[in-house]
Amino acid sequence: MKRMNRKLMNKRGQDKPLAQQLTGLNTLMILLIIALGGFAFYLNGELTEQMYYYNPSVDALEDIYSSLLNKEKIPWRTLGLPEESYVERIDREYTVLESTGPGHPTGYAYSVRVFNELINDPSSDMMVYYPYADDREMLVLFMPYKEVFIENQAALVSTVIFAVGALFLVFIISRFSAKQIIQPLDKLSKAVHEISQGKYGHTIDLKAGNDLDRLADDINNLSETIKNEILKRESLETSRQQLILDISHDLKTPLTNVIGYSESLKASVSLSEADHKWLDAIIRNGIRANRLLDDLFTYSKLNASQYRLDLHTYNIKYVLEDLLAGWISDIEKADKYYDIQTDLLQSHAQGASSANLNVQLDIQGFRRALDNLIGNFIKHSGDKTTLTVKLLDEPDPLESDTRVSTCSEQTYIVIMVSDNGIGMSPDIQEEIFKPFFRADGARSTRDGGSGLGLSITKRIIELHGGSIDLLVKPGGTHFKIKLPKFHENP
Repeated sequence: MKRMNRKLMNKRGQDKPLAQQLTGLNTLMILLIIALGGFAFYLNGELTEQMYYYNPSVDALEDIYSSLLNKEKIPWRTLGLPEESYVERIDREYTVLESTGPGHPTGYAYSVRVFNELINDPSSDMMVYYPYADDREMLVLFMPYKEVFIENQAALVSTVIFAVGALFLVFIISRFSAKQIIQPLDKLSKAVHEISQGKYGHTIDLKAGNDLDRLADDINNLSETIKNEILKRESLETSRQQLILDISHDLKTPLTNVIGYSESLKASVSLSEADHKWLDAIIRNGIRANRLLDDLFTYSKLNASQYRLDLHTYNIKYVLEDLLAGWISDIEKADKYYDIQTDLLQSHAQGASSANLNVQLDIQGFRRALDNLIGNFIKHSGDKTTLTVKLLDEPDPLESDTRVSTCSEQTYIVIMVSDNGIGMSPDIQEEIFKPFFRADGARSTRDGGSGLGLSITKRIIELHGGSIDLLVKPGGTHFKIKLPKFHENP
């Protein structure tokens, strides 16, 4: 029966506005609780009759009347009545003909008023039985009240039944409401969360039978629209990157020819001093433009979806020492200093073997990333500054004591590249890795830079599975590079 009612409720709730459906559910719940209250009120009366009063059957009354006429002892316990009960046989003139126990003596006459008051007195429990059809006499049975455990016992039982019934009704309505409203809302919430996490195109299969279906359709349409827009943007970005790659490649050849022809002309002895100055300007600007094209080509190539690193296993200590050795003469020429500390990791790891310093590198890409940092140091750190490069180790933040690791060593190699120069202002530290960003805000290329160096460095490190951060520290500039260690399979 309950299932049938639920099916009817579902059928009636289809295609209804959500507000109307909620109103219907609340109205139904109120009507059911009112009906339950009426039932509890009726039940209270019935329970009162059963709990407080004795209710002998007609057969029991006939047995009592027969025993009274035959002058026999009335079997009260056999009849289910207390022994404190007593009866009076009264004629139609309200005169006592015979009585038992504490009843009135034979010949006692009730007045009509007194007899009626006795019948209607709620404090007395009595029952009138007419053994004859002509009402010639009556049998009046007087009984004590039943003993109860507590006062208002029937009212308490009725109240408990009403409370339990009301809670049950609220539970049933709530379950139905959850199925029609709360569960669809939960589905909608989860779907919106999935979309917010980047799972564009995620759709909701919802059949709530109310306004939430239209909301689900709108969210599905929005998700598909976002997905299509992202695909369009990705396609445009791919086309843009390919266009930059093509243009950079196509411009490099004629630009290289211009620089080569200019250098050849400069070797001529027939040129005047003014001609040499013009050729020097052509060569100088050609070289700068060539660097800019090279950076633009590299940046676009690194961000292309089809680009892959040429990875090989290297000992990071030896790679750093080799790459830094190539910069020593330029650092000294710029009247600056250097401090290379590549043995710190081994001493910190208490005698770690060289295998623990292995990383997988695209050596040319990593060289480019490190060259950009050192080149910026030479150009921008200030006079008499010192470049410090440290090799450290760092634990995996995702690794815990309860997780079984495939090796006992740390997971990351850390390379600190720092200087004690003029540093950077805090307002540009968040922007420093963005493409074409310049600390001075200028777009000129007088220093030979393109504004892409740190963007290229960041992208190369990220393609290696690592990260680079500009640390906020007083005095100088401090870069932290993290690279994952490479462990050979046992």
